[in-house]
Amino acid sequence: LFGASTGRVIVLNPLTNPMSVVYASNPDPSGRAIGSGPAVANIDADAALEIVVTANSGQVRAYDIVNHAATGGCEHQWAANPGSTYIWTSPVIGNVDGDAAIEVVAFSNDSMLTVMSTNARVAGACTEGRIDATRGVGGGGAAWFTPALGNLDGNAALDIVVANYTALEIHNIQDGTMPMRAVD
Repeated sequence: LFGASTGRVIVLNPLTNPMSVVYASNPDPSGRAIGSGPAVANIDADAALEIVVTANSGQVRAYDIVNHAATGGCEHQWAANPGSTYIWTSPVIGNVDGDAAIEVVAFSNDSMLTVMSTNARVAGACTEGRIDATRGVGGGGAAWFTPALGNLDGNAALDIVVANYTALEIHNIQDGTMPMRAVD
């Protein structure tokens, strides 16, 4: 399972010799590469796992290889940071706001942290999703580190640990304000 320089998500069967392609998505509409590792989770409660990738177009896309294997189409998408030219870090998935649904978290090359809602998604439509929160990290600059999630303060939501070359920060968005706590 990987994102390719062709802008496609590829799933291979390692039990065949040579390996056979099980799934190949349509290319990213921008024609840009998928530079991140994928995340896999059931983000829309339809009993099928989605493959979530970030693209060098600033888009985050989710593919359902069970329900859309024949078409290779995108099932969900978000413009994580429309002003960004690249997202090389992998998306992370978890409940970061304490509600019943999980969120997708992405960190773009210009140090913008974006939290995207998976609530009220129209499965199969590949329509734009809702952005729950965005926050600049540190003094900006290049960001090549994938965020990490963990419950650091004991509440119901996961905290987001994110770093670039100027800062290491912990973000908690459970109350909706996404306060920043810098770590020395």
